[in-house]
Amino acid sequence: MGGESWFHVAPYQSDIPAALEALRRRVFAEGEYRGSEAEPASIEEALENMDADGTASILDIDHVADNPEPTGVTVLTPAEAQEYFGTERPSRADVEQADEFWDDIGRGEAVCVVLYSGDRPSELYFAGYSFD
Repeated sequence: MGGESWFHVAPYQSDIPAALEALRRRVFAEGEYRGSEAEPASIEEALENMDADGTASILDIDHVADNPEPTGVTVLTPAEAQEYFGTERPSRADVEQADEFWDDIGRGEAVCVVLYSGDRPSELYFAGYSFD
């Protein structure tokens, strides 16, 4: 089995670690992850149930990292956004149309993109790949 791509969108907030944790809780509560049919009692139990394969969701990501690493999310810089999307302030449509963006995400890793509506940050787009 190969890595599965996944993404989740959350309302914008400048505190990325807090946004990550809130999104993890929401995804768990809504059952938007692989293994949800087993009805685990906690995020930790969901992760244990899926073992090395992971949940193919934001649940597999537990921290913000400075560099790409397993279980970490890196936040795209404006320069990286310019490279991938042709603008430092990408919209959701810009991100959804950029296939090259996915090529640089490793297995078990995630990237967070600040999405804009005009000149204002509006959402956070978390995208990643499962471990397997």
